[in-house]
Amino acid sequence: MDIVFILDGSGSVNQAGFNQTLTFVSDIISRYSAETTRFGVIVFSSAVTLEYNLGDYVNDTESMIEKLYNAT
Repeated sequence: MDIVFILDGSGSVNQAGFNQTLTFVSDIISRYSAETTRFGVIVFSSAVTLEYNLGDYVNDTESMIEKLYNAT
Protein backbone atom coordinates (compact mmCIF):
# COMPACT_ATOMS: atom_id res chain seq x y z
CA MET A 1 0.00 0.00 0.00
CA ASP A 2 1.20 3.54 -0.73
CA ILE A 3 0.28 6.49 1.49
CA VAL A 4 1.29 10.09 0.74
CA PHE A 5 0.77 12.86 3.26
CA ILE A 6 0.49 16.45 2.03
CA LEU A 7 1.02 18.79 4.97
CA ASP A 8 0.17 22.48 5.23
CA GLY A 9 3.26 24.21 6.59
CA SER A 10 2.06 27.72 5.79
CA GLY A 11 1.62 30.55 8.23
CA SER A 12 -2.11 29.84 8.48
CA VAL A 13 -1.20 26.80 10.60
CA ASN A 14 0.59 27.82 13.79
CA GLN A 15 3.49 25.79 15.18
CA ALA A 16 1.27 23.98 17.70
CA GLY A 17 -1.10 22.94 14.91
CA PHE A 18 1.77 21.78 12.71
CA ASN A 19 3.19 19.77 15.62
CA GLN A 20 -0.22 18.09 16.06
CA THR A 21 -0.15 17.19 12.38
CA LEU A 22 3.34 15.68 12.72
CA THR A 23 2.20 13.62 15.71
CA PHE A 24 -0.82 12.35 13.77
CA VAL A 25 1.30 11.37 10.75
CA SER A 26 3.89 9.74 13.01
CA ASP A 27 1.17 7.68 14.69
CA ILE A 28 -0.14 6.51 11.31
CA ILE A 29 3.35 5.57 10.11
CA SER A 30 3.99 3.65 13.33
CA ARG A 31 0.82 1.59 12.92
CA TYR A 32 1.67 0.23 9.48
CA SER A 33 4.40 -2.21 8.60
CA ALA A 34 7.25 -0.54 6.73
CA GLU A 35 7.65 -3.83 4.88
CA THR A 36 4.23 -3.61 3.24
CA THR A 37 3.52 0.14 3.20
CA ARG A 38 5.45 2.92 1.52
CA PHE A 39 5.07 6.51 2.69
CA GLY A 40 5.70 9.86 1.09
CA VAL A 41 5.53 13.31 2.70
CA ILE A 42 5.11 16.66 0.97
CA VAL A 43 5.02 19.95 2.88
CA PHE A 44 3.67 23.07 1.23
CA SER A 45 3.70 26.74 2.17
CA SER A 46 5.02 29.40 -0.19
CA ALA A 47 6.96 26.55 -1.80
CA VAL A 48 6.50 22.79 -2.05
CA THR A 49 9.05 20.51 -0.41
CA LEU A 50 9.24 16.78 -1.01
CA GLU A 51 10.40 15.55 2.38
CA TYR A 52 10.61 11.97 1.21
CA ASN A 53 9.38 9.88 -1.65
CA LEU A 54 7.61 6.55 -1.65
CA GLY A 55 10.17 3.91 -0.89
CA ASP A 56 12.90 6.20 0.46
CA TYR A 57 12.67 4.55 3.88
CA VAL A 58 11.76 0.94 3.17
CA ASN A 59 11.90 -1.06 6.43
CA ASP A 60 13.18 1.98 8.37
CA THR A 61 10.28 3.45 10.34
CA GLU A 62 12.54 5.17 12.89
CA SER A 63 14.42 7.17 10.24
CA MET A 64 11.16 8.00 8.50
CA ILE A 65 9.67 9.46 11.69
CA GLU A 66 12.89 11.32 12.51
CA LYS A 67 12.88 12.90 9.04
CA LEU A 68 9.21 13.81 9.52
CA TYR A 69 9.95 15.79 12.68
CA ASN A 70 12.72 17.64 10.86
CA ALA A 71 10.29 18.69 8.11
CA THR A 72 10.41 22.31 7.04
